[in-house]
Amino acid sequence: MSQARRELHGVWSYVSRPFIVAARARFYFHKAAETFVLANSWRKAAAAHHEHAVCCMKIGRSGRLRAAFALFEAGKCYMKVLEPDDEEMTSRTVSDLEKSLRMFVLENELVMAAEVCVELANLYAMLKQWQKVGEYREKAAEFHAKTSDALFDTTTI
Repeated sequence: MSQARRELHGVWSYVSRPFIVAARARFYFHKAAETFVLANSWRKAAAAHHEHAVCCMKIGRSGRLRAAFALFEAGKCYMKVLEPDDEEMTSRTVSDLEKSLRMFVLENELVMAAEVCVELANLYAMLKQWQKVGEYREKAAEFHAKTSDALFDTTTI
């Protein structure tokens, strides 16, 4: 992660185009996240995934799908070490998962949006907020229904 931060704030960040700097930093944050996952260091992996998503968003609309995947991975990493009493970690997890849900819907990735809804439902089940569990399970079912409707739509043939 230190290499990625050097890319973002080093001398070349002032000379190069912001798109190029963000792309280089994104690469290093992604590699750091993979390394932390392999080491089972979930908090550091979540932080690296989150920074990866921030760099993807700096790239622009073309990086939105990568950012959504990175935020989804960050949320899953946070859930591995989440304790229901830790409000800060819970709010980070919810924030990352909801941002990734919005981005997946914007990119029309409904299967991934359904997966995020299932993760949010599992999170709220852990927190014993049953009404939200039902809401997110219904959203997941709606996204799956829309996906299957699109697969079997014969009007475009």
